[in-house]
Amino acid sequence: MQEVLQFFTGDNIATIITAIGGIITAPYFVNHFNQEKQWRYLSEKSSSEKFHKYFMKIFLFGLAFSFLIFALIMFWVGWFKIILSINVVGKICGIIMALVYILLVIFGETENDLIIFRKKCKHEKIWKTLFEKAPIVLFGIFWAGIWLQHNLIMRIVFSVVFIFEIIYLVVLDNERKSKYQYAKFYFYQGEPICNVDASNIRQDGKWIICVDKNSDKEYRFRVSDIQKVEYNERFNGETKICLPN
Repeated sequence: MQEVLQFFTGDNIATIITAIGGIITAPYFVNHFNQEKQWRYLSEKSSSEKFHKYFMKIFLFGLAFSFLIFALIMFWVGWFKIILSINVVGKICGIIMALVYILLVIFGETENDLIIFRKKCKHEKIWKTLFEKAPIVLFGIFWAGIWLQHNLIMRIVFSVVFIFEIIYLVVLDNERKSKYQYAKFYFYQGEPICNVDASNIRQDGKWIICVDKNSDKEYRFRVSDIQKVEYNERFNGETKICLPN
């Protein structure tokens, strides 16, 4: 056990993993504080938010899967009473992780609207593919480097991840899009408000501020007064969702 602890705490491995984790969670707070607070379930996530979630999933997949592989190898070694040093086990894990990420690069698929750039660019399809595959390549090299204890590789990947996150925060679309066109508010007392522009509803403290889709008339009312909300894709349409307060 002591040898295992030394493997994961030596040569700044724990520090680098912690730093990488901090870097990849930072964009969440950037997106969160840069966006206007909107009414619940109003909007779909922006491309920047979706990509950050994808980025996190690739990192956490490597974290979980690599330790699963490590546990299975250690169990297999113990079961068959094979004597292997922790460094040999680490190298086996590193090779397996590299192969797994190579397979992800080749066969992995992402959602169609994951990559949306703020501005149109030449060879957009190529750039989208590069953005989709870059996290897999980076974290594949990173986790293989962790297990192989190649500190130079880990430090290079650390720097590239930091630069790449700045790039995608700048170039990816950060605008949320409304899921619905119309909204209808029902209250515990009083008449409902119809024909509300679903893309222009926001919450300011205890108040909801919205406008009529046709006349731009503004409405203000308390969140606590709302009984339920109906969202429709079109006026008097069949598709809707009811949200009790």
